[in-house]
Amino acid sequence: MERFRPAVHEGPVQVVDDDLDMRKSMTNPRTREGWRFAAAERGRAALEAVGVRKAGLIPLDLMTLEMDGYACLRALRARLGSRDIPVVMPTAKDVTADDCRRLAGRADRIVQKGASAWRISPPPCARS
Repeated sequence: MERFRPAVHEGPVQVVDDDLDMRKSMTNPRTREGWRFAAAERGRAALEAVGVRKAGLIPLDLMTLEMDGYACLRALRARLGSRDIPVVMPTAKDVTADDCRRLAGRADRIVQKGASAWRISPPPCARS
């Protein structure tokens, strides 16, 4: 995930996941490495936060409460100020070909949650 790390002058990483333990597993180790984070439990809260301060990266859980990752991603991409924010979608869901089609051109990367929410092996939606 280092390639998605925001530059110092960019906004924080806006983590969106309804699982507190997962938010901690994504943020705690990287905070010690100098990464800056903001966290949201739900998609709507993340949209509000990004509206106030543009994020440099958004790890967005595909299956969040209230507003799923698909809807949140559509809303982010519809807003002029957030269209260019990289979005990585960690998920515990078994990603289907339909999921890949729905996210194509919107999500920068889809990753399976595992021991680390940032594990990318193998990529569920391989690009050919």
